[in-house]
Amino acid sequence: MKQTKKSEFLEQELKELLQTMTPGEKLPSVRKLMGRYKVSQLIVDQTLDSLELAGWITRKNRKGVFRYGISEKRKSRMAVFCWDWGSAVYREIEVRLRKLCTDKNIVIEKFVFPMQASTIFQYLPINEFDIILMICPPPLNRHDLLRICNLPIPILFVGRRFENTCLNYVSLIHMENGMLAADYLHKNGCRKTAILYGEPHNTDHDALCLGFKSYYNLNNKEVIILDAETPFDENSCQYTYNFLKKYFAEHSDIEFDSFYLLGDAFYPVVLKVLEENHFNVPEDICVLGSDGNDVGLFCSVPLATVGVTYPEYVGEVFRAICLLLEDRNEIIQIDLGSKVIPRSSVIQRRA
Repeated sequence: MKQTKKSEFLEQELKELLQTMTPGEKLPSVRKLMGRYKVSQLIVDQTLDSLELAGWITRKNRKGVFRYGISEKRKSRMAVFCWDWGSAVYREIEVRLRKLCTDKNIVIEKFVFPMQASTIFQYLPINEFDIILMICPPPLNRHDLLRICNLPIPILFVGRRFENTCLNYVSLIHMENGMLAADYLHKNGCRKTAILYGEPHNTDHDALCLGFKSYYNLNNKEVIILDAETPFDENSCQYTYNFLKKYFAEHSDIEFDSFYLLGDAFYPVVLKVLEENHFNVPEDICVLGSDGNDVGLFCSVPLATVGVTYPEYVGEVFRAICLLLEDRNEIIQIDLGSKVIPRSSVIQRRA
């Protein structure tokens, strides 16, 4: 419905009024709104329809119009959106987050969207939830940004940085993570590193790879990219195993002395392929992860990794959720610093 200047004016006025009201608080009656803003009933009705569609208000039959939001008498509801291919890191974050939210009476409902989706923001269920959590979100276009800025409920992005904006996020600085990993292998005497892409490409892994390559280039080290080119609908571990098995079969003379894994979940696969080809970790080839978690801790050779531990990551995400539920106008931007977690898969190599 095309808005008139009067309805646009009234909508802006009511949005400002709603910002000052508590969730569940009743708006003035239609007749009072007509008198206060000197507009017709048709303009008021059109404006309320628009606000209800956008999720700002809720109407209750014979009771009136109320500001939509969290009621102290009910549990908070959070919509969690994530990719359909299921990164091991973000899957673990979701599991741990559910435990924390249960203790705080926050109910989670999960939504999955396809990797190929150009945008999903027009489908956000804003009328049913108090906050939206977007795990590893897709790239945003102009229309997405406008949609997000006009949401009546807060949205928190996990795993993607939006510095110099008003968007809420909790994320690693992925290029810094990649540089830190490169520095660690460099200081341990590695000369040529294979960077392994096992999952479908995403901006996180691309930033890790760029940071790593930038550091190696500055220090005259060599990098080769091993990309399994895993499709979105394939089992990434099995696909990566088949790719590496074929690679080692076709290359009898392996020149690299270390692996940098874009995803720690592939470490058991790498160990298996190296063992089948009579390479020992770390004596022949060092292996370093990029997630900072415990996925490779209990393997035969524990995986050294760079990143943030799950308790740290999930703790910061949960803290941001609680702050936004208390005040939807809060701007939360948390950059998580990576650290090296040394384990047996990387040793000092001989000169």
